[in-house]
Amino acid sequence: MAHLKINKWILYLITKEKYYKKQLYENLFKTLQNTRQFCIENKITTLALPKICCGLDKKDWDIVFQQ
Repeated sequence: MAHLKINKWILYLITKEKYYKKQLYENLFKTLQNTRQFCIENKITTLALPKICCGLDKKDWDIVFQQ
């Protein structure tokens, strides 16, 4: 995960090695866990997040949402 702080935090969730590769649930869940830990360490209490990996990567939102 990469991040940038300009008045607010901007987090870049990197979930796959190459843009053209398909997303694996395992990598996605690791990214979400790392994001959670980063938010705890930096006292970030609110997070706006789209339905990640549910568009072109065609992951099931119900499974992603559970994590």
